[in-house]
Amino acid sequence: MTMIRINKDCEFKRVDEKSLILEPKSGIFYKLNQAGTLIVELIINNNSKDQIVKKLSKEFKDVSEERILKDLNEYEEEMKKFGIVEDG
Repeated sequence: MTMIRINKDCEFKRVDEKSLILEPKSGIFYKLNQAGTLIVELIINNNSKDQIVKKLSKEFKDVSEERILKDLNEYEEEMKKFGIVEDG
């Protein structure tokens, strides 16, 4: 079971269907759209990658699980670059 972990120093705030993440080392706030917000909430609630894909496929019925997994992997790599997600 592969897990994604949010950097424990980052702060997550939800505002309606969007959210913000503060990466404290850089002091930068990142705005997340509805899908990004849902993904981060699922990560925070200790869902595995497989669980996240299954839950997103229920939310976005017109997108295949394969496409969701590809997009999730790309999103994870992008968040790693910004220090929001930790390896492991």
